[in-house]
Amino acid sequence: AMNIFAAKDIQLGSVKSAIRLLTNKTFIASAKQQLALESKKSVIADATTNLDVTANQIDASAKQDLTLKAGRSHRSVIQSDINLKADNNLTITAPAGSQLIQ
Repeated sequence: AMNIFAAKDIQLGSVKSAIRLLTNKTFIASAKQQLALESKKSVIADATTNLDVTANQIDASAKQDLTLKAGRSHRSVIQSDINLKADNNLTITAPAGSQLIQ
């Protein structure tokens, strides 16, 4: 498992290359205030089983590709707004039996 915790902010950045966060089991990123992933190229968070990201404010941005992938479950809990924006294509896929709840 990969666990990243902060009392206040977590910021991971890359100017020239990609950010890759990979694990064979569970990926957990948790911050009390802000969690930011920024890259000029691509941001990849990949977990074989569970992907769980929690913070008051979560910013994930990339100039090229942004991938959040989990083999078993990805849980996002938003208290107010979620905004998804893409200059070209935006795709959300879920296997049969999965739910997107509003």
